[in-house]
Amino acid sequence: MTVVALQHAYDATAVPLDVDAARAEVERLRAGLPDSLLAARPDELRRLARRALETDLAARRRRAKVGEPPAVDEHAVDVAVAAHAAVRAARAGMTVATAEGMRLLAIGNVWGVAAIGTGAVLLRSGLEPMSTPVYLAVVGAAAGPLATAALGLSRRSFAAMRVAAATASWAEAVAGAGATTMGELGARRIAARAWQRRRDEADAATAAAREARAAWHRVVGPKRHPRDAPALLARLAALRAAQLDLFRALVAERMRPRAAPAPAVDVVDIDGAMREPSRLPVLWAKEQPLVALAPAVAASAESDTPPADSWLGDALTRLRGRGLRLWTKG
Repeated sequence: MTVVALQHAYDATAVPLDVDAARAEVERLRAGLPDSLLAARPDELRRLARRALETDLAARRRRAKVGEPPAVDEHAVDVAVAAHAAVRAARAGMTVATAEGMRLLAIGNVWGVAAIGTGAVLLRSGLEPMSTPVYLAVVGAAAGPLATAALGLSRRSFAAMRVAAATASWAEAVAGAGATTMGELGARRIAARAWQRRRDEADAATAAAREARAAWHRVVGPKRHPRDAPALLARLAALRAAQLDLFRALVAERMRPRAAPAPAVDVVDIDGAMREPSRLPVLWAKEQPLVALAPAVAASAESDTPPADSWLGDALTRLRGRGLRLWTKG
C-alpha cells in the first residue's frame, strides 16, 4: 500500500500525533487571524509592512521640518505691497510731470523769443513802439514763458503731492505688517511661503502614510501595527506547520491497521460426534487426527479505498479540485 503525499513538507515517517492535540494547536494559532491574512503571501506582507513603516517615518520627518508658522499677516503684506506699487507709480508720474514741465518751459521760451522777434520786425517796419501790435508782441513775449512755466510747475507740484501721500500710506502699511523695510517684509513673506510649502509636503506625506497603513490593515486587521510583521510571519509559519501536523495525524489515524475479529469456533463433543458422524463438520484426513472445528469464518479486511463521503475524501477533493485516490494496491 502506498500513500501519495499532498505537500513536500509532509513527512509520513514522523511519529503520529494526537489528533485532538493537533487540532487544538491549529485552533489556538488560527484564533484572531483574518482570512485575508491567511491568504496573503509572506513577501506581500513584508512589502506592505515595509511601505507602511517607511511612509510613516517619512511623514514624521516632514511634520518635524514644518515648524511654527511665521508671524506674517498676508493681508497686511498685500496692502504694503500695493502701497509700495502706488509709491512707484507716483514717482513715475512725478518723473513724467517733470519732463512735461521742462518741455512746457522750452515751449514758453520759444514763444517769448518769437514774440520779441515779431516786435522787433514790427519796429523796423516803421510802427511806433507804443503801437498796439508792438505792445501785444512784447506782452506775449513775457506772458508765454510765464504761463508755460506755471503750468509745468503746477503739474510737477501735484505729482510731488501724490508721491508724498503714497509714501505716507506705504510707511503706514509696512508698519502695520510688522516690518520696517520692504526687504524685511519680503524676507518674512518668503519665509511664510516656504512654511506653506513644507506644510503641503507634510500633508502629502501624511496622506501617503495613511493610505499605506490602510492597505496594511485591510490585510492584517485594524489592530495590528506594521512592526508586528515578523511576529505575524512567525505565527503563520507555525500555523502552517501545525496544519501539516494535523493532516499527518489524521492520515495516520485513518491508515492505522485495525484488528480483524477472531473467527468463531464451535466446540464439538468428539465422543458424541463419534456416535453421530453427521454432526462432525470436518472429515478425517490421512494419518491426521480429528480436528473439531466449526466452519471457518473469513476475516474481512478493510477496504483499500476510503469512503466517498468521508471528511478526508472531501478535503482532498477541495485541495486538488478533483477526486484523488490516496491508497493503491501494491
